[in-house]
Amino acid sequence: GHVGPDEDPTGLFINRCRGEGLVQYPDPAKDEAVRFEDPTCPSSGTWLRSGAVQQYSASVRGGADALRYYLSGNYSDQEGVIAPGGNREGGFRGNFGFTPVRGLDLALSTSYQKRDTRWIPDGNNGNGFMLNVTRGYNSNFRRPAGYPGPDCSSTEITCIVNADLLTTDNSTGNDHFITGFTAAWVPGERLSNRFTVGYDYNNTLNEAVSPFNFIRTPKGQIFSEGYRRSFLSLDYAGSFRNELPAGIGSTFSWGGQLFDDRRSVLEIEALDFSGPGEPTIESAARRTVVNDDRQRVVNAGLFFQEALAWNDRLFVTLGVRIDGNSAFGEDFGLQSYPKASAAYVLSDHSFWPSAWWETFKVRAALGESGKAPGAFDAVQTWRPIAGDEGQPAVTPNSVGNPELGPERTREVEAGFESSMFDGRLGLDVTWFNTVTDDALVPVTYPPSQGILATQLENVGRIRNTGLEVSVNGAFVRTSAVDWRGRVSYSGIRSEAEDLGGQEVLIGSRNYAKEGYPLPSFFGLRVRNPDKFEEPSIAQDTIIGSSFPDKIIGVGSTVTLFGRVTLDALGEFQRGGYLANWIGYQNSLRGAWKPCHDTQAKLRRAAAGDAGALADVTALERAKCAIDRTRQDADFWTQPSDFFKLRTVSLSYDVPARFVPGGRGATFTLSGRNLFTSTDYDGLDPESSDRRDDPFGRREYYQLPSSRTLLASLRVNF
Repeated sequence: GHVGPDEDPTGLFINRCRGEGLVQYPDPAKDEAVRFEDPTCPSSGTWLRSGAVQQYSASVRGGADALRYYLSGNYSDQEGVIAPGGNREGGFRGNFGFTPVRGLDLALSTSYQKRDTRWIPDGNNGNGFMLNVTRGYNSNFRRPAGYPGPDCSSTEITCIVNADLLTTDNSTGNDHFITGFTAAWVPGERLSNRFTVGYDYNNTLNEAVSPFNFIRTPKGQIFSEGYRRSFLSLDYAGSFRNELPAGIGSTFSWGGQLFDDRRSVLEIEALDFSGPGEPTIESAARRTVVNDDRQRVVNAGLFFQEALAWNDRLFVTLGVRIDGNSAFGEDFGLQSYPKASAAYVLSDHSFWPSAWWETFKVRAALGESGKAPGAFDAVQTWRPIAGDEGQPAVTPNSVGNPELGPERTREVEAGFESSMFDGRLGLDVTWFNTVTDDALVPVTYPPSQGILATQLENVGRIRNTGLEVSVNGAFVRTSAVDWRGRVSYSGIRSEAEDLGGQEVLIGSRNYAKEGYPLPSFFGLRVRNPDKFEEPSIAQDTIIGSSFPDKIIGVGSTVTLFGRVTLDALGEFQRGGYLANWIGYQNSLRGAWKPCHDTQAKLRRAAAGDAGALADVTALERAKCAIDRTRQDADFWTQPSDFFKLRTVSLSYDVPARFVPGGRGATFTLSGRNLFTSTDYDGLDPESSDRRDDPFGRREYYQLPSSRTLLASLRVNF
């Protein structure tokens, strides 16, 4: 599809990278248009392609009462929408069950998945595809003035060779192995025991290789990151069921878990290869260990729970969990997290109008949980440096906190579940109020203490209140047509009630401030955005919440004659804001088409044309400013409300008579990310270059989500 604003016919020079229209004003303050061309643009005239997707899987199951098995394998090969990006992966799974004696069941589950991915560099990256291609003339892969380059038509036209950035090799290789063994022993009708041991091993190698003779690093370089994680878990749970007087059923449960999480990261940078050929770290003249990080976190806990049931109508559960974690401060002990819940089925009473209102259950729950700090957040750390005359030395890095503990979150929720009109209408409503005390907040200490890094402290209090509603309806139910619909609503209000007096910069103009949604954009805001006058700027004010506070899902399923099924799912998101840094950065370079007319009028106004800005709003003047002292990314932070058609699928159940030797088949046509409606003027209202950050976000030169069409066939034998 089209990339970027509709006003730009070139699609930010991605949809069209040849022909007319490759013109921009590199300095928006000057009325000097510059033509450029890119002879390395694909012969199709666009950087985009239709990437092929292949996915295959097979499985088999069988066995008898004493021995059971399930085996499966999968393979997929996917091309990206920009060559040479793609992903190839494959793996297998095996599940085995064995019952040697009555009451004892043994199960083994093992899986292995291997993935190799070739990335197209994007984001805040000087070699990034989006950063360079969308900036047109200002690409980092611009040839020197007067140099025609390969196949450039004239020395009078600026020559861009963006395809050179695709000669870098950005890859990820991943091996993921998971295995688990479970022994379940049920010696009688009342007592049951289950013991599980699990092991998860993940080995990942990320590499970014710039070859010898690469434009930006002519001698070449390699950045290699090796990530390894092993996770061992031991889990035991037992329960005892008993019948108490007055029709009360009791199930008492107990158990414990032990988790051993080990991670290591090794980052190496190698520069300056001796010549062309297959580059390796060893073949580089300069090699540097950028980071060598090793962590181990051990968490252990016990739990006790009592579940009571009265006449299959009233259900009450009481429990407590006790945890210890190696990341807690040395002066911090074990933590207990209680919980309680109750549910009552009103529709079981004789007075209930069950003829049309079949079920109605009310429920409420109260519980606590904890989030541990990082492995080294509680201890004082030191950073190695080079001292006098190059001698090894250390300097303080973090002060540490021996009393550091986990965040404690207490949640109260209440709601009900209901079914009416012979199952034609279902309703599920949940209200919740979550309070996080002792929130882990990075606190800044006075520089006079010699510590520049922040230190996590348990000083915060954060509140989240929300409502979740789900409605399911059956509009038509006949032997020929079954039409069902579903609507879900999720609304949440967050507030940082106490941050210990701190204003925490999360990143990209996202802040955590007391009394405001967490997180939110703060900065400059145009007070008079729609007026035809000079912008009036509010300083250090809230712009909006970084994430939506309302999400509405709408879906429908139609089945014809029990064989043809059409399903569609859409989603609305409201209340969030997003910073369009692509528009901001490109407008500074004259490469944002929606700003061209405004910037031309600003140039005429600067030259003395008093009426040039008569039809230009204050917000347009602020966003497209040609005066560097007046430009700011805050003016590009805006509502990111949208509707997206997430998925549409059409499937047909093939009768068994058309599948020789089989029990049937299903043929499916499906599409994802088919339609988006939004007033957000960036590329994708859900985009973020801070994918590892659960709070801050902005859009900064990421390729938007692609449209995917799939045809699949599943055969059962």
